[in-house]
Amino acid sequence: MPSGELMEICSRHISPVARVKPREESHFQTSLTEAAESPAATRPESRARAMIFYGNHTWRGESGQRYPFKCALTKNGIPNDSGGIYVFVRRRYGFFLQALYVGKAANLRGRLVGHEKWGKAWWILGATERHVMRIATETERRQIEEDMIRGLKPQMNDMQVPRCEADAPTTLALREKWYFRRAVTKWFKGLFGIKDKPHNHSTDDHQEGFFDATKHKAHEFARKH
Repeated sequence: MPSGELMEICSRHISPVARVKPREESHFQTSLTEAAESPAATRPESRARAMIFYGNHTWRGESGQRYPFKCALTKNGIPNDSGGIYVFVRRRYGFFLQALYVGKAANLRGRLVGHEKWGKAWWILGATERHVMRIATETERRQIEEDMIRGLKPQMNDMQVPRCEADAPTTLALREKWYFRRAVTKWFKGLFGIKDKPHNHSTDDHQEGFFDATKHKAHEFARKH
């Protein structure tokens, strides 16, 4: 059989990929590699789960105001050009989130990288992530921090946590709303003949359901009774 006919028969049975010229073959392999490594082709289920579990989250303060936060799992997720509010968070079973510590900072990344309380939150209390929210002014940061601490009562915070139901906020705007809510609540209780609990505990003690000093070590106290 002539060699020309033999080459023609072999070419008919060879796959199209194998018949690619050397230069075209290298380009073809590069295209396959880029397609395999593209974000759209890498584990779409994992990306969807990450967006569900570690996306945005809303925390509510004592005033009822909602504050939108973003989850920061790495240093790159923490803003380096803005101040704001941050929360140390413990996540359980995927959906149940507990605030362990609430704080404010003039620069979020500068404060959170090497934070003195993160070691205890991570190793002892089981913190899994940090949530951050950009806030421009110190006045707003101070008000939001107190509102969230009073509403969430984080385990690692000892300042600004209410000691009893009669412990008013220190920020003027929050205190005015607090007094208004108490007046409305007292009026509704009066309609049903419900009396307020007597305020008979000392300033060194805590009321049931509020700040409990026994859960903190003495050296962690930042607020004097």
